[in-house]
Amino acid sequence: MKTLGLDIGTNSIGWGIVDETANKIEDCGVYIFPEGVKKEKGNESSKAAERTSFRLARRLKFRRKLRKCETLKVLIKNKMCPLTMEELEKWRKQKIYPVSQDFLNWYRTDELKNWEPYFLRKKCAEQKAGPYEIGRALYHLAQRRGFLSNRKESTKASDGKVSKSIDELSSLMDGRTLGQYFYELKQSGEKVRGKYTSRKEHYEKEFNKICEVQEISPELKDDLYRAIFFQRKLKSQKFLVGKCTFERNKPRAPISHFEFEEFRMLSFINSIKIAKKLRRR
Repeated sequence: MKTLGLDIGTNSIGWGIVDETANKIEDCGVYIFPEGVKKEKGNESSKAAERTSFRLARRLKFRRKLRKCETLKVLIKNKMCPLTMEELEKWRKQKIYPVSQDFLNWYRTDELKNWEPYFLRKKCAEQKAGPYEIGRALYHLAQRRGFLSNRKESTKASDGKVSKSIDELSSLMDGRTLGQYFYELKQSGEKVRGKYTSRKEHYEKEFNKICEVQEISPELKDDLYRAIFFQRKLKSQKFLVGKCTFERNKPRAPISHFEFEEFRMLSFINSIKIAKKLRRR
């Protein structure tokens, strides 16, 4: 009689064949293969996790670039940016950066000449401004507008660090727009970056305020809103639902479905067994 013994590890399998009749080892060996996980500083992670993080970063960069391009298209169309559609297409498709001096002056920051995004956002929220000033302020909103979660939350987690920071910032703003408040912080030498902001509470309110003060038409406001605040919907995961074991052409019922709840309840009841109490001697 021969017995096969296996020693299965994380990245190796040791094996041995023993002849029990002759009481000897006939053969043995080990098969080594790469680990399925990545180890760094004692922590394990999937090898696919690193690829996923880089892929998500590429997607984020691409969508941010797409959003800024769409915003520039609306601004160019309405004479709010000194750039032509041809130059924008070359920049987007051929990566040829525009060299027009008017655009470079519009894009760059010059605090000495009061051509600074936060100053322009403050000005546009308080008084009438020129088309290029409005365009530069709105483009800065598109660059900074942040991410809006698609989660449907019925209650606000007021005890979270982010929520508390947003509430504190809103109270410090005291009715001002985010651009006005940040410009005043910069003037006093305080840091602007690294603060938690809310897209709805801060950026969308400032956008509406600028459109109101500058008397932007509803049609243009809708175009600008779609370009600046556009966000893709979550990808549908319906294709991940498996097929029924008995009816192959139909998908499985969701766990939350009341019929599945009833099925689970009846299955649990039917699996209950009554055991006789053992007597102690």
